[in-house]
Amino acid sequence: MLMTNLWITLINKKSFLFFNDYLEITRIYTESPSPLFNVQVIQRTNDFLTIREDRKAIKFWKFELTDDVLPEKKGFDLHKDREGNNEKDSMNNYRERFSSTIDREQLAEKEKQLKEIGCTFEINVIAKRQINIPSNRFIIKLAFSEELRLLIVTTDNSEILLYSLFTGEPLQPLSFCTNLHEREAIVTPHVTIDQEILYYCDEKRIASYDLSTKEELFNVPHGLQSRIAYLHAERTSNNTGIYILTVDEKLHVYSQALSNIKVFSFSFSSF
Repeated sequence: MLMTNLWITLINKKSFLFFNDYLEITRIYTESPSPLFNVQVIQRTNDFLTIREDRKAIKFWKFELTDDVLPEKKGFDLHKDREGNNEKDSMNNYRERFSSTIDREQLAEKEKQLKEIGCTFEINVIAKRQINIPSNRFIIKLAFSEELRLLIVTTDNSEILLYSLFTGEPLQPLSFCTNLHEREAIVTPHVTIDQEILYYCDEKRIASYDLSTKEELFNVPHGLQSRIAYLHAERTSNNTGIYILTVDEKLHVYSQALSNIKVFSFSFSSF
């Protein structure tokens, strides 16, 4: 979701489509030359980022909402009609000149074409920057904190790569593995953020790290026998806050109380 009521979806791994709460849509934008794996939104800056399908790169995009749309067919090509005009002329001045030179039949044709296209607003999509991770690794999961201006990327060796969310500059990486052998093994790490706390889990451990003080808070074995599918953290109380969903359809709820990690598990099949 972009802003408050503007949404984005990924189509055929290469194109974007925007729509609002009224289900008014834009045309389809094919901006990416390479297939994409995922798209995520940074709401405060009206940016969105994409993960390349090979999971080797992250690209940042900027979008700008324009006032309306002029159809690019049947002779109504906005970019073509603007050729030869002074580049300093504003879009509003162009519309005034355009409206004054066409008759009512042309206006009716324009409205008809808009309905045929099915879109009522236009987006400018601009590529900003790209982050390439080390060539011998690939992206597993990512998360970001708009408050801390951090982008967190986990790779297949359990290393956590930190980047500036707004500049793409690499920062000091993290690792919760206890030895080098674990870091070299291919694992499926999961990461999530709640306020300033980063939570991490893989097949063996669950850990947390304070991104403000740069201190590890805990790093303990979780004892789960099933593969982890999803991690979420939300400190609603001292007794709950860390939720792990495993592939055997069980939800495991962890809490940090009296410096101990406690777990309560239940199965969705019991409902």
